[in-house]
Amino acid sequence: MNNVDKNKKKRIAFYIGGLAMGGAERVICSLAEYFNSVGYEVFMVTKLKDEKEYELSNEIKRIIADITPDEAKRNRLYNLYARVKKLSDIWRDIKPDIIVSFIRKNNLMALVSAFFLNIPVIVSVRSAPERELSGRGMKFLSFLLFRKAAGVVVLTNDAKKFFPKNIQKKVVIMPNGISKGFIRELDELKAKPSIENSAEYKESVATNIKYQELATEPHVGKEKYILTVGRIDDNKNQRLLVEAFSIIAPQYQDWSLIICGDGEKKENLKAFVKEIGLDKRVIFTGEVSDVPNRMRNAQIFALPSKVEGMPNALIEAMVMGMACISTDCPCGGPKDLIDANGENGILVPVGDVQAMAGALDKLMADGTLCKNMGKQASKLIERVHPDKVNLMW
Repeated sequence: MNNVDKNKKKRIAFYIGGLAMGGAERVICSLAEYFNSVGYEVFMVTKLKDEKEYELSNEIKRIIADITPDEAKRNRLYNLYARVKKLSDIWRDIKPDIIVSFIRKNNLMALVSAFFLNIPVIVSVRSAPERELSGRGMKFLSFLLFRKAAGVVVLTNDAKKFFPKNIQKKVVIMPNGISKGFIRELDELKAKPSIENSAEYKESVATNIKYQELATEPHVGKEKYILTVGRIDDNKNQRLLVEAFSIIAPQYQDWSLIICGDGEKKENLKAFVKEIGLDKRVIFTGEVSDVPNRMRNAQIFALPSKVEGMPNALIEAMVMGMACISTDCPCGGPKDLIDANGENGILVPVGDVQAMAGALDKLMADGTLCKNMGKQASKLIERVHPDKVNLMW
């Protein structure tokens, strides 16, 4: 990689809908930064510019590919043609050596727009294919056009099996790597002490105040908190976790559940929590920017999702050395991370409240088990360190 001719940089173009704060967006930005750092000329092409986005280095050239209101017409077919043409014109202008596309319709647009330009296109499916390529039309077009891709990147073994044999031949399974930013925060946390049973810390969690300056003693995961991180919606299924916690909460009066994130189901979930009388013990923080700190100071991480690709929050929690529980959801990301023997985490069936409650009970009752499981989980860093994953790309 470092042998790239400095006088004639190779060009790589990344294509995605936008750079809003999501898992796929974080990964594509990390890749763009990596290829920029090793001497490539990098372009980030997005359909839209979101109000709140991941930031990119100044050297990475940003291009907005959607048609403007002046260019659009009432005819949907014409607008589709105009979008493909505009994207194709961008490829002609910047002349990338390769295009890397992420997610759903973006993959199809990248393949169609570069069809006659002799530019290799790598497409990446970032979630369960059954979900990302849902619908007969989407599935048919993907199976048809993916045959023309230079490569197809998926996250799990199960995801590869979704595709027909002629596409499986060009599929590469690539795990999500954790971000450089997370590594920096992790290193900073290792150099900083933390808190144990401080009233200030507990108040800061409830009010979403940063609390690094409150540190007193070094430790990891001594607080009696269960943590979950993610958008509050039907798929992330935080309600299942609340229901499971409610079953065992009477036995563990000194434990609380922290839910980090926002979403369309947040108010409904808060109302349910109040209805069952747990509003003092289930804490909603909203979106947070200090996830590593919160992971550091909680004992248990839980992921109750119905469907996941390769869940970044679970990866980060494991790397932080937390005892983790996850649903064994398609397309198999959690089971690719958590060992079948349960040494580095616990898998429970999707939608099974009793199984989630049982797993929580098992860990909450045994601090030594939590600690040992967390130590095993932290070894995941060997697989997901950004340096290793970037080199795979």
